[in-house]
Amino acid sequence: MATAVIEAPMVGVKAGKVVLPLSSLQAALTKISPAIPGASCAVPVLRTIKIENTSTATTFTATDLEMAIRASVPVEQEPGGAFLIAAERFVGYVKLLEGEEVSIAPRDRRATLKCGRATTQLPLDILANYPATEFVGESGSALKIPQNVALRLLKHTGFAISAEESKYILSGALLEVFDGKVRMVGTDGHRMAIYTVSLESLVGHGAVGSLLPLHLLKALEKGMKDSSDQHVALSDDPNASSLSLRVSGALPVDIVCRKMVGTFPNYRGVIPQGSPEVFVTVNATEMLASIMRCVAMSDRENFAVRLTVSRDSIGMKSVDSTAGETEESIQVGPVGEWEPFTTGFNGQYLVDVLKVCKGDVEIKFSKPANNVPMVMSCSPEDGEEFDYVVMPMKV
Repeated sequence: MATAVIEAPMVGVKAGKVVLPLSSLQAALTKISPAIPGASCAVPVLRTIKIENTSTATTFTATDLEMAIRASVPVEQEPGGAFLIAAERFVGYVKLLEGEEVSIAPRDRRATLKCGRATTQLPLDILANYPATEFVGESGSALKIPQNVALRLLKHTGFAISAEESKYILSGALLEVFDGKVRMVGTDGHRMAIYTVSLESLVGHGAVGSLLPLHLLKALEKGMKDSSDQHVALSDDPNASSLSLRVSGALPVDIVCRKMVGTFPNYRGVIPQGSPEVFVTVNATEMLASIMRCVAMSDRENFAVRLTVSRDSIGMKSVDSTAGETEESIQVGPVGEWEPFTTGFNGQYLVDVLKVCKGDVEIKFSKPANNVPMVMSCSPEDGEEFDYVVMPMKV
């Protein structure tokens, strides 16, 4: 992402007055918040928000140099210059305001904010020091996905993405387009979530394979609505160092994010091939309740839960040397013949996946043994497939 920081002396601000609905201002600040650095950031100008008037909108921009987000509030304003305002105090204060409309009038080194009965003076920062960011908008070749579909992709894979800095390439999700389908994959090395959606609009679309960083995914969640009428557009130029996204809507959001460098693991090689020897069907809600009770009594170090899989039931047991133990079982719908076997998993990994499943869930093992991955599958919506692979552990 191209950035430039230019040192300049403090000068008087010459920018137009901003007048807009309070609800729109609050929504815009929420959408750009993932790009606002925390108090530990050593570059003070990054802890500011850039506000600018155009002839059709007031824009709010934040950046942490890895990602920049711009939210646009469509209002008719007199075009004017931009100004910078301290993010933490401004965002916190705006959340507390009450009223219908808010005005922000910059003058010299201060901005006067008025809303309802409140009038507040806020200091301004040096505009010339702010990093320059080029937002490319929505190109004709951009990959467009309905926002309700994009939210389901995130919901069913985001929890499996690694949060460990040491696992850099796993701290993002793989987004693929092939054969009229869009697929997102997230993994932390211990479990993997794969969500696939068939879309008529993607038939004939060229193949896509993009790595989306975790902080970008969090920004998208804040920027999107559960709507099939609005879309998110992704532009991934192989010759560019950044990804560009446009989230359509009443308050459009533009995002520029530095690309991840590296190759995502071959996730297809992790999925057990061939017909599984063990195949049972469980009710997601029923199994979730049982697993959560077992996790509540499990060892806090690894949340280990022992599963005993037979043709008509799955038994669950957890033991903690200080807290006690618990066990219970649920009925299953079997397919095939096998001898009962015992295996173990991190119970929290099972809770995470069952929370996003609906109805019946298929549970498959390539063979009745305690050292093989478990595959859980369901179809939350018509034309959509969810697969979850979790590695076993010793219990």
